[in-house]
Amino acid sequence: MTRALTVLKHITLNLIRPDPVPRKGGIKVRRLIAATSDVYRAQRFGLFSYA
Repeated sequence: MTRALTVLKHITLNLIRPDPVPRKGGIKVRRLIAATSDVYRAQRFGLFSYA
């Protein structure tokens, strides 16, 4: 189970890491934004957002 979660974490970080908009704070800030913003997640993961 932990191996599957580790793989999922690596995949998620690889999707978040190449952010086209530079933000101060690095990966921690991007993870927080991805956790709280549906629009940001939709943009990063290539989904459509109606917000």
